[in-house]
Amino acid sequence: MKITHAFLLLGLYSFLLISCGNIQNKSKQKALDMITIRTLGLAYLEENKLEEAEAEFLKLIDIAPKEKLGYANLGLVYLRMGKYQEAEERIRKAIRIEPKDPDIRLILAKVHQMNSDRESSISELKESLRISPGHIKTLYNLYLYIIYVQVLKYLFVYHSSSQET
Repeated sequence: MKITHAFLLLGLYSFLLISCGNIQNKSKQKALDMITIRTLGLAYLEENKLEEAEAEFLKLIDIAPKEKLGYANLGLVYLRMGKYQEAEERIRKAIRIEPKDPDIRLILAKVHQMNSDRESSISELKESLRISPGHIKTLYNLYLYIIYVQVLKYLFVYHSSSQET
């Protein structure tokens, strides 16, 4: 069902791109290929078909090496695969291409969190807020982190006091 929706969106994008008369045939085809590959990769990612998603995003990077989303999406695939080093490398490449994208920095913060590097995760969240103050996803993740820390403190105090009695 989700793949069907992805292809419907792909059809709409394709129609819009084809109707634009200013685009050269070659760049029009490249744009269509990029949209097709990315849409298919995202559909695979949503269906948790990670190897297929990886293959699509590698194709996207091959035809558009200066496009940040290929690297960011591939990083997300590697994050879900548990390949944190590869995820960080791809996401850092996306950040080099577009350093002011808070969503990509949010993915990097999640990689650090999953790699048990909370200080680096918080640092990325702070950088994301510096770049884009009020970025709601970053604020939400910082809020979750604060709650997490408070729960850990409570559990530590509770555990310590139960040991004494």
